[in-house]
Amino acid sequence: MWCLGATVAGFGGLYLFLRSLIRARTIEDVPTSRIRSASQGYNELIGTGRNMPGPQIVSPLSGQPCLWYRYQIDERTSYGNSGERGWKTIERSTSHGLFIIEDGTGECIVDPEGAQVIPHFDRRWYGDSMSARNGGWTFTAQYRFREQRIEKGYPLYVIGDFRTLGSPSCDMQDNIADVLRELKKDPQRMHAFDRNRDGSVDQNEWELARRWAERESRRRALKESPTEARNVLSRGDGQRAYILSGKSESELVARYRAQGLAGLTMLLGGIPTAVWMLLARFAA
Repeated sequence: MWCLGATVAGFGGLYLFLRSLIRARTIEDVPTSRIRSASQGYNELIGTGRNMPGPQIVSPLSGQPCLWYRYQIDERTSYGNSGERGWKTIERSTSHGLFIIEDGTGECIVDPEGAQVIPHFDRRWYGDSMSARNGGWTFTAQYRFREQRIEKGYPLYVIGDFRTLGSPSCDMQDNIADVLRELKKDPQRMHAFDRNRDGSVDQNEWELARRWAERESRRRALKESPTEARNVLSRGDGQRAYILSGKSESELVARYRAQGLAGLTMLLGGIPTAVWMLLARFAA
């Protein structure tokens, strides 16, 4: 068992080392482009973020407007007959709404789907109820909360697939209604929004579906309308790193190099340990 754990740690360290090294080198090697003159393809942009026209993105936990959010709620619970206490995740969500980055020369729509996001804001706190907004005692609180946000108006670093597409020219509300009608006709896709698995979609779950329909209608409009050029940054084919970051370029490079060093340490510690354990077992 210990041998298996050492092997897993070693190969996990190898993966972390290679991935982090590649990302650090990619960030260093790709020059920063200006939005107005950026070529089609893989690009690095630096600017500030703002919301798309229409409904604003609001983080459910804090109620704060933002460009992107991710949150998680854990509940303190007991495991097994021993009554050992631990944390169990009972709710989590990530926003997928589009937003805009601008750098003084132009603007680009950012689709966060599939991105690694390093937020501006990352807060953890504890509370005695699901609606707690303020901190509580770590050792007695029943719930643990974490919220991450990309804030509007703050410096933003992005690297991904840059394309110039058509902009939406049709009525957004009609588009959303069309997408929702399609969704209702597809039981399998509707089932994905039944978070509590009670066989029906309640009001909160339907709101999640409506938000998804809004994002989907915007993406369709961007692809279908040729009336005005719009720049869009996305994951592309997924072959290269797609990163949205509240940290600067230099901070990101330092972060990935530190992760790579941690991975190398795991590799150099895990694999030799596994080999030593195997040799000791066969020699016994």
